[in-house]
Amino acid sequence: MVQKNMSLLWGLFCLRLGLGLFLSQSGLDKMVAPEQNIDTLSHLLFISVNQSLVIILGAAELVLGLLLILGIAKTITYGAALILQTLQAMANIQAIFMPFGSNHFFIAILPILFAFGKTKISLLLLAS
Repeated sequence: MVQKNMSLLWGLFCLRLGLGLFLSQSGLDKMVAPEQNIDTLSHLLFISVNQSLVIILGAAELVLGLLLILGIAKTITYGAALILQTLQAMANIQAIFMPFGSNHFFIAILPILFAFGKTKISLLLLAS
């Protein structure tokens, strides 16, 4: 029984590490190349977005990714990451259903969303 729990904990750690790195890289991308993210974020937030706001949002996403990697405030960070990924999936819903050609990047949105959901559900089950 103990071995099974350790395997589960290591698996969840690896998933948390990968998802945290994904968020950190995404946040860093927003900070390094904000002009490439303006249209997407404007569509997602339903407002006009400038480079400064993109950089601030990127910094927040980077911090969230690092908190996730470190396992700090898991309930809050897992929930925030799941909400963030859900919003990103909703903003790109058309590309998700037409992933061929130039939209091949969007094929990864749903598996990543489900991975965030899995970590949040697992955390809740382990806490009970």
